[in-house]
Amino acid sequence: MKILILSLLLMLLLGAAMAAAASLSSYPEPFVTGSSFNAQIIVGGDMAPATDALAATDIAVSLQQIASAKITAGTAQEFDASRDSILIGLPCQNPAIAAVLGTSSCDLGMAAGTGYLMLVEKGGAAHLIVTGKAVADTRKAARALAKYRQYAFSGTEMQVTGTLDKPEIKQAAQPLQLPKAADKNTVASSASCNTDNDCSEEQWCLAGQCTALGCPAGTKAQNHDCVAEAKSGSMPVVEKTVTGDNEQKNNPSEPPAAQPEKVPDANAPKQGFFAKIAAFLKSIFF
Repeated sequence: MKILILSLLLMLLLGAAMAAAASLSSYPEPFVTGSSFNAQIIVGGDMAPATDALAATDIAVSLQQIASAKITAGTAQEFDASRDSILIGLPCQNPAIAAVLGTSSCDLGMAAGTGYLMLVEKGGAAHLIVTGKAVADTRKAARALAKYRQYAFSGTEMQVTGTLDKPEIKQAAQPLQLPKAADKNTVASSASCNTDNDCSEEQWCLAGQCTALGCPAGTKAQNHDCVAEAKSGSMPVVEKTVTGDNEQKNNPSEPPAAQPEKVPDANAPKQGFFAKIAAFLKSIFF
């Protein structure tokens, strides 16, 4: 009987420890333990705003003050779902966040001018999502996280208001409004994969699973990537043709001949803007 009671007490203590770990009050743990950085900082891909890279810099620089090893940021293509992570942006801009939350929607029900910190445990890993209604709000949330010594974080969700220079935090009045499973923006995962070519064109290989791209407005899925849609309704180009010694203009009322759409090389490496930003971040932290 004593052994049974001791076993039950041990299970309760372990459960309490796990519950305590799932709280923003322990930040920067579990991402930094002692002087060891045990996590990954992930920003989105080419469609994400450049300010997300600045948000990653704010967070990385603050953690570098207590971590002995060099801290770098990576892109969503480097995301490892089994590791603790700090994820920056919206689900429609950062596929790693889409994979964790199960949605690629841009609208999470946040009020205007509001940033958000959300701690999610999934698959044995802790994922801290730094997001906001607008790109400026995401940066503001990151700045508050970088100044964690000045705040009393608690729970698993915090709202960030105020300004970039003076963020203000408070307990979230309500959790983020994630779309239901039937929503068209819900991320669909299917078979396991090793490369993008193992998935359909509308998906990419993320953390070993084929995951819907969830391309934002103004883009479309093409060759496992989100590409800008061609703009319609543009003014016809007025060109000159030479006939003998006289120059004549083409009829401006006639639209120019349609140009064939350029299809990206399936084997070409994806080295977009954010990949370059990530490479830059890796070079500046010390």
